[in-house]
Formats: sequence, C-alpha cells, structure tokens
Amino acid sequence: MERDVCLNVGFSPKKQSAFGNGLTDTDITLAHPFIGNDIVDRTIDKYDNKEEYGKGHEYPTTQNNLVSDTKASRNFEASSLILGWAFAFACGQVTTIQPDDVGSPNVYEHTFKLSDIDNPAVGIQLPATTIVEKLNSFQQKKFRDMVVSEISLSGKTKEQLKLGMQLVGSGHWEANSMVLPALAQVSFLRMADVVITVGAKDISAEAMEFEFSHKNNLAEDKGYHPGSGYLIADDSNSPQIRGHLVCEKRETALKFKVLLNDSDLENFAENNLEKAISIVAEGNVIENTYKHKLELNFPKAFLKFTKVGVDGSLYVYDVEVSVAWDDTENTPFIAKVINNVPSYLVAAS
Repeated sequence: MERDVCLNVGFSPKKQSAFGNGLTDTDITLAHPFIGNDIVDRTIDKYDNKEEYGKGHEYPTTQNNLVSDTKASRNFEASSLILGWAFAFACGQVTTIQPDDVGSPNVYEHTFKLSDIDNPAVGIQLPATTIVEKLNSFQQKKFRDMVVSEISLSGKTKEQLKLGMQLVGSGHWEANSMVLPALAQVSFLRMADVVITVGAKDISAEAMEFEFSHKNNLAEDKGYHPGSGYLIADDSNSPQIRGHLVCEKRETALKFKVLLNDSDLENFAENNLEKAISIVAEGNVIENTYKHKLELNFPKAFLKFTKVGVDGSLYVYDVEVSVAWDDTENTPFIAKVINNVPSYLVAAS
C-alpha cells in the first residue's frame, strides 16, 4: 500500500508529430504541482449479454472488450509556465519571440490565438501531447494523444490565479519506467497584480473576481472508426482506441464581479457598446525589466448584462460578457505569456 502523495506527473512543451505518434521519454521534460490528487481516468467499455434472451436465465455468459477511453482533469495555481502550456494546447497556435535576446536571453514572449481550423492546411485536429503519470513504485503509465478539451482561468481577491484543464486522449496507455523530471521553478500570478480594463475604463479597484473559459467541443465518439487501432496493437480482442480527436464547435466565455461604483458598465450593456477588454497580470522579474506576465485580450466584446446584487453590505455588478469574433486578429481572444520557457508546440521528431 502506498500513499497518494507519491503521485508524480511528467509532461512536455512539445506536441506529437501526429495523433497516434506518442512522445518519447526524452521529450518528457516538465513537472508542475497541481491541486488535488486526481489521476488520469482510464476506462474500458465492455459488452455482455446479460440483457439478452435465449439463455434460459438472467445472467451473462460472455464478455468482450469494446473501446478504451482516457481523460484527465487538472487544476493549478496559475504560473506563467503552465498558463503558456494551457493556452498553447487549447488554442493550437503560438508565435514566440525574444524581446531582447542579447540583454535578456532568458526571456520569451509567446502569443496564442485560436488556430485556423477551417483552413485545410491546418485542419480540425488540435495538437496532441503525451503525459506520464506515476502513482507509486509499481504503477506508472504513459498516456499518448492527449488533447485539451477545455481550459478555465479565474481570479479572486486574496488569492493566486487558478487554472483548470480538461484533457481527452485516444484511450491508449502503456507501462512506463522513466525517471520523471524534477519540479520546474515557476512564478505564480496573483489577483493582487491584475489590471482589468473595459474599453478605456480601468475597473481594477472595483474588481472582486473574474472567470474565463474556453471549450473545444471534441468529437469523442467519432474518433472510434474502422482501422483506428487497438490498445494492444494487432490484437482484435483488445479494446479499440481513437484514431483522431477532432474539434467541432468552440466556445469562449468571460464574466466578472465588481463593486458598483458608477453606471458606466450598465450603460455599456444597455446600449450594446462594443468594447475591448483586457486582463493583465505580472509576476516576478525574469531578467532586467522583464517579468513573468499574462495578457488576456478580447479585441471585440459586448456586455450581455450587469446584474446588481449584494456582497456583504456592498452592491456589486455581476457582469457577463459576449466574446465576439474579431476579423482583424482572426480570433475571439489573444493570450500573451512572458516567461523563461523557450518554446511551446514544437513538433517532436
């Protein structure tokens, strides 16, 4: 018997060269603490004939494997490292530069936008990666073809920012014995350092909390198709795995709670005024003047409503945002992360 505190997880900033081509052990270079002891959920759907007739009794007489599934849920105190990873794999597109490769060679700026999945050259298969999970001394598995189905980011007064992720895999896992990487040294971002603007209006002093989410609705059932493969290759008795995990409709949501200070937000909502919204958070210094940083920008947004409520003895607005598509940027939102990670989404060789 072993304890859940032994749980370790290794992952990679690289993407698989293709769905079905798992990363090698040498590609698994990162580890990051997370909240809770959730482990990868691996299940096998099975067939039995319990409900069928002609047997002379109500019990099953046979059982067969059908399909294998893998899913994971992770929640983090949001560091710049894991924020970059989440936006990279959730969006599928990144541009990385060094703002000052001579004076600050350890600083990297990553800009994430939704990939152009309607472009046949890009396609609707989002990037997949591989993770290794060690439960204890005898239970360590590698899970390939993991795709981010949803991310969420929230901030609340007196707390660090929180990041949540949902991942779905092909259903493939295998035993693994690699030595997992040590925890990365990271910089966490706090609500205390967040600046929120709606148009030209800075609402940081009134802000109590915000919630952002982006969902890639994945065609999970459609991934099981003739020829998609088996958990154990070439074994037709083994459960079937997915051959792809493509994206259908995408959804983006934003809301925040602010102390009621004036009627500007209410006016924006009632008159359907288009406003750019930004959420910016800075952390520790990386090098020279550059800090770990997140910029989350919504170039085109409308306030759906501003519901008046009470928190304690103060009035508040609960604001829900309609995030619109911006034709200029060709995306509904842009996430920019500055950290000391050289790259995300480089295809493994």
